[in-house]
Amino acid sequence: MLSFIKLEKLLAEKGLVIKALFTIDNACMFIELMSIQTSMLLFLYISSKFDIRPTNDCNYPLIPMNYSSSINTQVETQLKRLQVHITTSYCKICIIYQDTLSYIDRHNTIQAVQLTEISPNNQKRLHTLIYLEHIYTLSQNNIDNDITQLEYTVQSVLCQDIEDHIKTIQALNPALISVTVVSRILSSHTEFSRYIFQLETLYTKLVTSEKMLYEKSMYLTSGTDFQQNLENMHHSTKIDAELNKIYLLKHDVITNLFSAKSKRDNILLTLDSILDDI
Repeated sequence: MLSFIKLEKLLAEKGLVIKALFTIDNACMFIELMSIQTSMLLFLYISSKFDIRPTNDCNYPLIPMNYSSSINTQVETQLKRLQVHITTSYCKICIIYQDTLSYIDRHNTIQAVQLTEISPNNQKRLHTLIYLEHIYTLSQNNIDNDITQLEYTVQSVLCQDIEDHIKTIQALNPALISVTVVSRILSSHTEFSRYIFQLETLYTKLVTSEKMLYEKSMYLTSGTDFQQNLENMHHSTKIDAELNKIYLLKHDVITNLFSAKSKRDNILLTLDSILDDI
């Protein structure tokens, strides 16, 4: 039987850290994860057959849920359209909107759960969803590369759908939409995408620098000569200070990156829904 502690260790081996736990009857159904290497967010789906329960001293945010039969029509439509373009067999997608997490299960059926103890949020959050079974067979690079590719694919599909909506509406009745307003909205999306790219580039550089400094620190403290170790300790202290600075900077970058991605995705998903309803 897979315990929560063993799962936590398995995820760490794959370069994934837990951000939050989504539970039903205190058993984990979804886990929000972040890739240490790329800062990408994804959701892990855990079947009820595993019955994985957080330990009593768990420090992760716990978000209780209930099964729901109510699925937002707009979200359902978007999930169905986006899933068609996802070629990686083990990846699915989910959207969090208001107090509901809607997702595509392994049978390509739309399902939903209600988040019972959070305030409804009108921003739409889009995430990649993978299953626990796949964690065993996938390498860290496989996961990182596929999630990155999936995010690019979804963004491209949404942008293309919006362009198609605009062309169709203009052909039928140009008065229904303001091209200027839509252009401004898409321009803000472009700005967010540029900002996200800059943050991701900075994060990658910080991860690389952190790894190099850590390896240097380990080398300095691995010697057997006492006098040399005393000298190395001074250098090691400086390295530790640099590592702490990088840690704090990474935290700021991640915070801004998550916020920017959330706003970017919400812009496309909301605009896509509005145009689809016209």
